[in-house]
Amino acid sequence: MTTGEGAVPVRPLALAEIIDVPAVQALMDDFYTLTDLPIAVIDLEGRVLVGTGWQDICTKFHRINPETLANCLESDRVLTQGVARGEFRAYKCKNGLSDTVTPLFVGDTHVANVFTGQFFYDDEEPDIAFFEQQAARYGFDRDGYLDAIRRVPRVSHATVDALMRFYIRLAEQIAQVGYSNRMLSQTVEDLANTESKLQESSQLNQQVIDGAREGIIVYGTDMRYKVFNPFMETLSGVMASEVLGKLPGEAFPFLMSAGVIENYERVFAGETTPAAELSFEIDGRTGWVIETSAPLRDASGEVIGVIATVQDITERKEAGAALLASNERLEGVLQSITETMGKIVETRDPYTQGHEQGVARLSRLISAEMGLPADDVDAIELAALVHDIGKLSVPAEILNKPGKLSDIEFSLIKEHSQSGYDLLKDIDYDWPIAEIVLQHHERMDGSGYPNALYAEDISMAARVIAVADVVEAMTSHRPYRPALGLDAAIAEISSHPGKYDADVSAACMRLHEQGRILL
Repeated sequence: MTTGEGAVPVRPLALAEIIDVPAVQALMDDFYTLTDLPIAVIDLEGRVLVGTGWQDICTKFHRINPETLANCLESDRVLTQGVARGEFRAYKCKNGLSDTVTPLFVGDTHVANVFTGQFFYDDEEPDIAFFEQQAARYGFDRDGYLDAIRRVPRVSHATVDALMRFYIRLAEQIAQVGYSNRMLSQTVEDLANTESKLQESSQLNQQVIDGAREGIIVYGTDMRYKVFNPFMETLSGVMASEVLGKLPGEAFPFLMSAGVIENYERVFAGETTPAAELSFEIDGRTGWVIETSAPLRDASGEVIGVIATVQDITERKEAGAALLASNERLEGVLQSITETMGKIVETRDPYTQGHEQGVARLSRLISAEMGLPADDVDAIELAALVHDIGKLSVPAEILNKPGKLSDIEFSLIKEHSQSGYDLLKDIDYDWPIAEIVLQHHERMDGSGYPNALYAEDISMAARVIAVADVVEAMTSHRPYRPALGLDAAIAEISSHPGKYDADVSAACMRLHEQGRILL
């Protein structure tokens, strides 16, 4: 790469040249007390620039033996290939341990990778037999090797995901601040002494906290606020000076009943707690946040506080609520359209006005009596509202003919099931409405139409509508006969057990006995 025609080549940007490695090492050591997971920054040439918390299983075994070291280096290569900026990848190496990686960029240049690894997920049991085989294969001291395996941290998927999201932001801030420090060091050369570097590390840590695009809170062992970063000031509308030194419930009374304090007590006890969604109301502003907390430990491993990260998810929650309301409105519109479609059919056949509505009401009663799931009951009712929509394709003079239909006329009537399917099949219902309409004249003994389906080939929804359709039709007046009455309709269902589903017929007869069929 050159800066222009005739310019001298520009060397690739080397991370070691733009960050203060000891300062970043100190920062990583601080974060290791929080995460209890190993961290390493490795440049693109494979040099380990920063490393902390590495497990004995790697430093005393896997990285010593040439064969297992080759597995480690292969894992490093595989992990880093194709990981996009702002993302991370999880990977289990051939030596049996889990790792994650995220790329580190300066500007648009990929300069290194941030690894955290040598852990087991807490929902998996280490394969001790596998590690015993490895000890024998590579000549490791078996007891020492297995002891090192047992000391490998076990963490949850949620913890790894939360930490890697944080490390993604941390990685870029490290690089950008490191680049700024390089520019600064060019004019202030006396910053090379140890005291200055320690101060720089502290400042870098503070910059990360102050510049974070999420809330960072630290509580001491006395449960009082120690850190309350600028993002939290903006989110809460409360300045850090008003919060620091106070207990959570003193600063924000709503936390007393939100379960937050109990959650912190569990963290102090060393437990891993899941991220929690909390609603809040501060100075008339309401919203939602998601909070993730973890123990803050010193170098000896003793818990010295709690660190929590807070994300404002108010817009996401509000958008979700708006989407739900929109879906409910759309469902209402679809229901109204469906009812209107049924009524259009009835305007062409005044003798069957109200038939679709009557079949829908009875279908809902029957399916509820059978104990079908509520979602199925809704689907059956909706299909019943348009089960005869295919009659739009049948000439009105045939629908209203007072005498007996000819074979040709009846064949035209029978086509309404297929016609209804063709009309409805492209409408994006949540249920297979078109298929139900197609089958509502099928019969359990195979005597129905249009496809002579048999028994279990017929959907339960179509079986329910078949019974409701017969009962409602027989209790209504038709051009070719007077109404036959409900008793006759129930007798038709009960006297043909092979034609109708037994459970559907039984439910319909129970409703009749209870006097609940009102047509």
